[in-house]
Amino acid sequence: MSELFIKTNKFLKEFQKNLRLEVDKLSFESSSDESFNKDDTEEEIKYWLWENTNKYYSKGARLGYKEIFEKEHKELNDKELYFHYCKFKTYERTYKNRLNNFKEKYEDADPVYFIQDELKEYLKPIDFEKPFKSLDLEQQKVLSYTRDKVVRFLVEQAKTIGYNITINVDESEWTMSYEIEEIKSVNDSLRLKANDTINNIKSLKWQGTELQLTELAKALKESNLLNPELSQKAIFERFKEFMQVENFNEADKLKEIRKRTKDKTPLLNILETSLNNWIHRKD
Repeated sequence: MSELFIKTNKFLKEFQKNLRLEVDKLSFESSSDESFNKDDTEEEIKYWLWENTNKYYSKGARLGYKEIFEKEHKELNDKELYFHYCKFKTYERTYKNRLNNFKEKYEDADPVYFIQDELKEYLKPIDFEKPFKSLDLEQQKVLSYTRDKVVRFLVEQAKTIGYNITINVDESEWTMSYEIEEIKSVNDSLRLKANDTINNIKSLKWQGTELQLTELAKALKESNLLNPELSQKAIFERFKEFMQVENFNEADKLKEIRKRTKDKTPLLNILETSLNNWIHRKD
């Protein structure tokens, strides 16, 4: 995320450079003073540069940082880009796609692991990441509202897949943590329902090729029209079973699809033509 806040990070980097220059200068001038304490002096200079008008900052670094950060934060939000502490509307819109990317990368990981990873990031102190390290209390308050909405959203997402999450807040330490437990009654109910459904469904017989089945299954997965909690491997396994197709390596078939030069989606084109012909006949 740091690469998005280019101007903010540049400002903070320059501030550290200016601070170092002033500290080194004073250290050199006070080299013979045995009472000189470099750490205490650095804190004093840092406060002076941050809060007061000086040769580096006409209004003090704090106001300069505040203006740059708020402007850049707004610009990124206006572009509807996802980043840590983006506006909640953007977070909610991009959630499913990021979850799918997570499952694509970690095929054997349960969706609840993604939720836990997200929670861990948002339960860290707001000033944990570099662009936010120097926010004042009012700016932190603004971002805390975003954090609270995201955390509530993640708790609700966990419930839909059978997990209960409790958020714990330690106000004295300004920290947040969570506890997670599986809702057994919910998961057992979901599994029983799924098993009953599967047992009562009769399979079909696929008449096309393995390559065509791969094209169809991959297109449905990428369009997010199938179970979002299922990995690509799980989806292909169900297709093979339901269509009574012998097991094959879908990874090899996907490579063949990507190597196509002219017609990338011949099966989808056939399906579109067939459906259009039916519509015209009925009309």
